[in-house]
Amino acid sequence: MAAEPPQRNSIVATTPGALKATQTTPSIIKAITTLLTIVSLGILLGCDATSSKKLTPRKAQDAVDQIKKGTGAAVVTGVRTQQASAATIVDVTLTNFDYTDKQNAITTYSGAAEAVFQDYTDGRWTLKQLKFPDQNSKSGDTVELSYNITVN
Repeated sequence: MAAEPPQRNSIVATTPGALKATQTTPSIIKAITTLLTIVSLGILLGCDATSSKKLTPRKAQDAVDQIKKGTGAAVVTGVRTQQASAATIVDVTLTNFDYTDKQNAITTYSGAAEAVFQDYTDGRWTLKQLKFPDQNSKSGDTVELSYNITVN
């Protein structure tokens, strides 16, 4: 009597102690291929989203360095995203930062400030505004300086 051919997904003994898979289910191969494709895409997209599109403290510092006047200093201390808008807020500490006030006088400010950045889909970030308390105001006004400085 002839031996029956092995059934799909069966394992047959070829030699004593050795096993050989005779056939792999096409659905398993398809599932593995799909899984590998999804993982590969996730890695590629994840790397792109975190490396080129994210505003890092270093990128923010590069932009903030361009607004300094005189001998002042501006140091980025943190980056935070506002969920309600497309803007990202960067916390900055200013030391002896010179700016022109409403009366066209050069004024020096030292203290906390916020830099407002706008992001673009191509990975660019633009510093749009620097805000800090107006030390000359009795009503708690804010100084808001406008910029258009882009970093990649």
